[in-house]
Amino acid sequence: MSRYKTLERKLMYKGKILSAYQEKLQFSNGQIATRDLIEQADAVAILAISENDQVIIVKQYRDGAREELLEIPAGLIDTGEEPITSAKRELLEETGYIAESWKEAASYFASPGSVTSKTTLFIATHLKKVSEQSLDEHEFVEISTMPLSKFLETPFKDAKTLIATRYALEYSLRK
Repeated sequence: MSRYKTLERKLMYKGKILSAYQEKLQFSNGQIATRDLIEQADAVAILAISENDQVIIVKQYRDGAREELLEIPAGLIDTGEEPITSAKRELLEETGYIAESWKEAASYFASPGSVTSKTTLFIATHLKKVSEQSLDEHEFVEISTMPLSKFLETPFKDAKTLIATRYALEYSLRK
């Protein structure tokens, strides 16, 4: 039995990549609360590690942070697309790399109190550069690599890359 019931749901905003709702919820104890909810497509993130232990990093401006951030490659999952298919597409589009080996490492909600989006993190290894970037018109992404040891010590500011450092540490300990 659910611990709450949605009594009312009102669309407040509909954009290209997200919708905002105001919901009225009734909890099992009878109390009623109003909550804001952002619906956004699920996403993928890729911890791409070369055979000589270089991690592929992208640098791009993030409007929510109001600055350029260093991150692992990532992107939204297209409607009907499987996460692994999306991860392979995003790695190729953002970096020009493909990977021979893929492993799903984790699946998590970055902000479950108000956002529906779930991110699936993949570890991609045995990399090969096969093309240049293929970015969207308004996407500006700089690619670089970083030694795995430096990646583990870098104070990243975004959740997906911070989470990826845990899996990078595990990867480094198994070598």
